[in-house]
Amino acid sequence: MTRSAATLGVIVLVGSALVVAPAGAQDAAEPPGFIPGEATAQATTVTVGLSPGGGKPIDVILGKSLARYQNRTSSAEGSALSLGLLEIFLGPASACEGREPVIPADQLPPKTTNDSRKNQPMATPVEVRSPGENGRDGLPGTPGGVLGSQIANANAAPQTSEAATTTTSQDFGVLALDGGATQVSTKLVGGVREAIAVTTGTRLRVFGDLIVINNPRWEAVARSGATETAEGRFTFSSASILGLDRPADSFPGEFNDFAGGVANLLGWLGVTVQYPRLITEAGRVTMTPLTLGLTNPPIGLDFIKPLLERLKPLKDENTANLIAEDCNNEAILQIVDLGLGILSGSGALTLGVGGVTAFTAATDFPEPPALELGALDVPALEVPAVTAPPVVFGTSLSPVGSSAGSGSGSTSFADATTMAPDTLPSTPDTVPPDTEPSGDADAGSSDEQTFALPDATLVSRRFEPGTKGGAAAAVGFAGLIVLLVLAAADRFVMKRTKREMAD
Repeated sequence: MTRSAATLGVIVLVGSALVVAPAGAQDAAEPPGFIPGEATAQATTVTVGLSPGGGKPIDVILGKSLARYQNRTSSAEGSALSLGLLEIFLGPASACEGREPVIPADQLPPKTTNDSRKNQPMATPVEVRSPGENGRDGLPGTPGGVLGSQIANANAAPQTSEAATTTTSQDFGVLALDGGATQVSTKLVGGVREAIAVTTGTRLRVFGDLIVINNPRWEAVARSGATETAEGRFTFSSASILGLDRPADSFPGEFNDFAGGVANLLGWLGVTVQYPRLITEAGRVTMTPLTLGLTNPPIGLDFIKPLLERLKPLKDENTANLIAEDCNNEAILQIVDLGLGILSGSGALTLGVGGVTAFTAATDFPEPPALELGALDVPALEVPAVTAPPVVFGTSLSPVGSSAGSGSGSTSFADATTMAPDTLPSTPDTVPPDTEPSGDADAGSSDEQTFALPDATLVSRRFEPGTKGGAAAAVGFAGLIVLLVLAAADRFVMKRTKREMAD
């Protein structure tokens, strides 16, 4: 078997596999014409956000779970710590002058993912630590403390995905959460799309211990298909304000009143406090986090910004010194500048606890069309015979019998047709200008075969239109097409093989 035939055979086999192999199994309980659609569930424990005025926000998330499916493929992801854009500022990409970055690659928080196509179930959560200290003088770095754990699973049959995280107690002074955990799941069973997201904690404290919420729980549920559901709630076992227990039904209003009074008292700082809210829209259910933040603080415009402008020369000098001492300080100083910009009255600093979202939809994701290879037989090519015109070789271009040379030194047309190729004389690179044939015959060349040459005009070398090369050009073009087909086939097989190996 030739290489071309083998290559075409491989392409046919691969194409058949693409056409026959399904992306996922269809549930027998699904009604005819059911669209699998999509589902997404996301839950977070604590989110710290920097939003400079007019810039992209930078979010650091503690405890994030994400589960989703699209059509017949499910996936899940768990992250006890997600640095977001800070990974670019402080991670390996920020390394300079051969120095270790602020956070080396081996200390970046891991991300646990799973996919129904890989079929790699997890039974034990992965422990996650915070970034530690860099190693110095050849010594390894030391990892940080334990932050929590994470796990993710995704199955093809039944079509499900789920992820979960746990985090240690997080205390930011004005807002704290103990025993934070997230759990999300999606599934497609019996013609019902489902997404569920939950965030829980053992105790939530606001403004120190002024407000205490025990066992807070954020939950969002979305279903579509044979069953339609759009629910979200924020619940707790008990709550207190200023140490006084408050009933669950009146607590939201009392919280807003108390938090609103504190925000007004600290209005010069731009303090905002938001109680969890339910938002529903087109198959999406969101229970927002409990949020405390600073937004465009008035004191920034009136006092901090003018002060920073006066201190700018000193700040620039200190910045240059710190960068000269360690170029990695530049990334850290950029983050400090973002914070100062917010304090100067432009932007927002937010601290949120909880927050969940669930979404389902009958989005139609059509399967890719089957790979139709068609007939790959290369037709036989008939190569017509090409007859070259007779060629005259000689010691000169003068007509036979002229006085350009002696009789023994000339070569006739008859002699040229019987010479071996290796003995043919060379042809000059240029053609001499036109010459008039001489009418005098050389008397000493009576033994030569002489005959009259047809009248012709010698021209310089150039391309002239003609018909002799048409057949040869057709053969060459057909051969080029065959080579391109074979090269494309080899490339297709190699890319498909690499992609399968990667999966």
